[in-house]
Amino acid sequence: MAMQVNLNDAQFRAFTQFAANVSDKGTVLEANAHSLTAPDGTPRKIVAKGSDGYWHFWRGQSSKNINNDIRTLFKDTVLRMFGAKEVQELPKEVRDAMKTADYGKGRPLTARRILAVNKAIAKVADPVNKNVSMQKAEGLVDDSLTFINGKGKNPKVLDAKLDAGQRTRAAALVSSLGRGMTDSSLKIFTNYVVLAIACGCYKDNQVDFIARRMSEELKNVRNIKPGDARLAKFDARLTEYWQSVLEEQMGAEYVKKYDDEGLFDTFKGDSHRASFTIAGERFRRDDQRSGEMIDKFKDTIPNIQHRKAISTFMSQLSGNVYIAFTTGQNPSPTPKFKEPDLSSEKGYEMLLTPYMNDPLFEGPILQKAEDLEYTLELSDGGTKAKVTARYSGNLKFDIENSGDCSVNSTGTYTYETEFEFDLSDPNGAKITGTHFSQMLGMPEIGEPQEFLA
Repeated sequence: MAMQVNLNDAQFRAFTQFAANVSDKGTVLEANAHSLTAPDGTPRKIVAKGSDGYWHFWRGQSSKNINNDIRTLFKDTVLRMFGAKEVQELPKEVRDAMKTADYGKGRPLTARRILAVNKAIAKVADPVNKNVSMQKAEGLVDDSLTFINGKGKNPKVLDAKLDAGQRTRAAALVSSLGRGMTDSSLKIFTNYVVLAIACGCYKDNQVDFIARRMSEELKNVRNIKPGDARLAKFDARLTEYWQSVLEEQMGAEYVKKYDDEGLFDTFKGDSHRASFTIAGERFRRDDQRSGEMIDKFKDTIPNIQHRKAISTFMSQLSGNVYIAFTTGQNPSPTPKFKEPDLSSEKGYEMLLTPYMNDPLFEGPILQKAEDLEYTLELSDGGTKAKVTARYSGNLKFDIENSGDCSVNSTGTYTYETEFEFDLSDPNGAKITGTHFSQMLGMPEIGEPQEFLA
């Protein structure tokens, strides 16, 4: 059973991002401030300590204090993520990864240890099922029927029903093919199995084929929050790609895409169909305040060249990559990325990437995003900016020859990309980092869910 963990903790991200990006995983860490918490909640910056390591048999008290300080910060961060007060309240996997016996003894904290803890937390937050018992599978099938006929209801079709034999058959497929899936993927998989049987479009051997293929698609899929260290290499390559997109957009070929005030045409188009949060002020789509939002954006980003860059990514252009990945395609080429294939980058295997031209599918298994949201935050006196583009909607069955059942929901998705900009040059902005996120799942029974109807 997955545990409730706050994976959005800013301080934990500061730890994992440093650890993921440093080349020597034996690098010793320290924090660049003396207080354990900043008054405004800003996370302390994590940096390399320098000359220290486990081979040092003697350390002065000053060095030990630095090591204890960073370990205390890390321990308190992990405790906060789990809502725990004591280390013993943490899951055993996390305690083991932390090596809690090393705390309070002046020993250094390394990047390698941070990554080990990150991996353990990811497994606890979305655990992998080594086995799926028939009892659990039967419960999943019952939950699936409740979901399909409730939150995931397709008004075009009658309620999904399984007789006793079909229920047992569905549970047997979930039990035998669900091994190795996370709880999130297992719920989605169960919906595919139940719908393949209940929609009445397929013979038994076809149901078996659909179940096997969907188990292959979902086996390695993981939920990933922005900044997850498991996606560090993928994010680094994606940053290079997005910077090349930015350079192309700022070129002469696209000059007509921007008005005299530096606003991207798609940004202005999305102002009516998306929600925006700019420098802390929220503009909901339903509020019909697009004009006020644009004024707030111009006040927040006074430099026209910076406006061009930022408004480009506060638009559906930033969603092109997630659409490409979720259809098994490559992102659009740029002059520097003529064949932008990221499938070989570590982390790509955790994404849901069914090939759009596979005859198993009638089309993309993601319905059009129901909710678009863009967030803009400034820091360091306005010299740094972070744009977050978030797209949420429904997964759909969409198996070949499934008729009206093709649009039955099998769960929900949220794809999110964070873009970090350097605005220190008045002549233009530069993307210094991106963080990709994938969250797939199915609402718990009784949980409200705005995308499913």
